[in-house]
Amino acid sequence: MRAELELVVSFAERASALGHDSKALRLSKHCDSYRSEDHRIGSGKAVIFTESLTTQNYLRRLLVDQGYQPNDVTLFRGDTRGPMQSAR
Repeated sequence: MRAELELVVSFAERASALGHDSKALRLSKHCDSYRSEDHRIGSGKAVIFTESLTTQNYLRRLLVDQGYQPNDVTLFRGDTRGPMQSAR
């Protein structure tokens, strides 16, 4: 059992060491350009659709890591239990 635990821990460490994927980084750059004063269109807000809750959480973390405030990113889900779900 110890060997299996060490294997799982090594997988987790390798996964943590991975960088962000190129599509997510492009999304972040596009969000930045829409947020800037030079390119502001309408409200400067964006809606991003994804079926995966894992992807939704990943993109939120990416945007916050890239300088967005946690309150700048609102998650909407098909349930009403999400801690970051908002009625804004």
